[in-house]
Amino acid sequence: MELQKGDAIEMQKVCGQILELDPALVLGHYFVAVAHYKQGQLEDAEKEGLLAEKNSRETLPQIHFILAQVYEARGNSADAATRYKDYLKASPQAVNASQVEQKIAQLEKPQ
Repeated sequence: MELQKGDAIEMQKVCGQILELDPALVLGHYFVAVAHYKQGQLEDAEKEGLLAEKNSRETLPQIHFILAQVYEARGNSADAATRYKDYLKASPQAVNASQVEQKIAQLEKPQ
């Protein structure tokens, strides 16, 4: 609900409480990563995204997407493009697939 309201701080707080109960909860780490990203806390967003990936038996496509956004925001085009490709590979029918393909082309375009 907090995500729908756009309240990243409250979302982070709620997910933190959930992770206290189950520190291995993949979606908890994912949503904390999203909250950190929305607040511009890129290092923390990456850390939580990687924890979500580590704790997941099968990586959710959204984890690739949030990590791609983090790497792109940091100016790491190569890692961002790789993560966007991983996202599309895991979710080829994604609603935003054409935008992600354009993003990949933009990131891989020679300077």
